[in-house]
Amino acid sequence: MSSTTSETPFRFPDGMICYVEIPTSDIQTCKDFYATVFPSWTFTANGDEWNFEGLSGLIGAIVQAPPGHQNEIDQMIHMGGEALVATISQRVESVDETRQRVEQVGGEARSPMERGRDGYYYMLFKDRDGNRFSVYERS
Repeated sequence: MSSTTSETPFRFPDGMICYVEIPTSDIQTCKDFYATVFPSWTFTANGDEWNFEGLSGLIGAIVQAPPGHQNEIDQMIHMGGEALVATISQRVESVDETRQRVEQVGGEARSPMERGRDGYYYMLFKDRDGNRFSVYERS
């Protein structure tokens, strides 16, 4: 008697963030940036993109931005604004060590390190293409 097993594919719960695309004008430089800032991410080449996966199961890709992408971001910043996009946050062991890695590879801090009401520290950053992201650590 043989038994057969069928694997049920993983199903993301409704509302769970499951995929993130990071647009860039230079795919390799952007991949190197995030590989340095988040050393726990793994990267896989996929044609002209880099797929990534974080320890939390977050997956995504570094993709070629459409023409004019950087100009639009630069214009918004020049007018005193920020690009109106969602900010993806990553948990880190140390906000300060992450800040050092971000600056080492050409990113910049967009806020000082602050302590949240829930007892965590967080900081907002911008990558080399102007994409916003934040990190937080539990105290």
